[in-house]
Amino acid sequence: ALQFQYTETRFAGMEKAVRLMQPITRSPAVHLCFRAARPAMGRALASLGTRRTFKVFSMAQEDEGAWMVVGLGNPGQKYHGTRHNIGFALVDSLAMSEGISMDKQQEKAAVGRGTLAGRSVMLVKPQTFMNRSGQSVGALARYYKVPLERVLVVADDLDTPLGALRLRAKGSNAGHNGMRSVQSAMGGSTAFPRLRLGIGRPAGGRDVADFVLQPFSRQEREVAEVGLAEAVDVVRAVLTLGLQKAISGVRVDAQGKQYAVQAPPKATGTKRKAGTGEAEAASSTPPEAVAQV
Repeated sequence: ALQFQYTETRFAGMEKAVRLMQPITRSPAVHLCFRAARPAMGRALASLGTRRTFKVFSMAQEDEGAWMVVGLGNPGQKYHGTRHNIGFALVDSLAMSEGISMDKQQEKAAVGRGTLAGRSVMLVKPQTFMNRSGQSVGALARYYKVPLERVLVVADDLDTPLGALRLRAKGSNAGHNGMRSVQSAMGGSTAFPRLRLGIGRPAGGRDVADFVLQPFSRQEREVAEVGLAEAVDVVRAVLTLGLQKAISGVRVDAQGKQYAVQAPPKATGTKRKAGTGEAEAASSTPPEAVAQV
């Protein structure tokens, strides 16, 4: 089916913008027709006093080569800045660095669409609570026809040291119920890339459910922010150089410059058996907000 994108153009003295459809197709015949009409369209726009073309909106359901970057976390101010919400924090960092607005709500998720490192990207923060994240991720991936290999899921990881990160092309949910929910929504497949951001394990036998739902200390926040800065460069590398290059340690900074880092340290925890990700939280915390133990 023929798909279109809108070029939105604002004119002097006009409050609203005019949207002009342009075809998204490889058909030479269609492009010839639009090319022939372009001079007349240009004269018409000139007579209206064109000021500037300021934004292009893609209206196609399927954007070839587009990525979906999903940060897992819990909605609401209560959970803002907690260890469990470091996936949300990464999406916020990406949105801020690229000027992508996250004010759209779709499929029970906060969504932002734009470009990152020159690539089309959709940033997603599910608002369903951690353990139901797959409801949003699966629905959005199906609607926009994003293949599994271009759905990058970002989550906290107890078995990775604070500030460290791990990028994998696929793998198990490692006892993380947010990942498990996404996996279930993808038909049980584990063939989607995941970026795990280390939060470390609590010391002294502290309750894990309480630990992940608490904010970082000031010292921990400083370390976590260094890891988040690298994670932003990891995502840029994934989109521009490919997953394997990024896994090997190549990063891309905001200026597009490549640099390399050492291989990440090995995970500190032991393997968790399937099903051990369930946890009940105390007081008013909904159990679906806690994803791992």
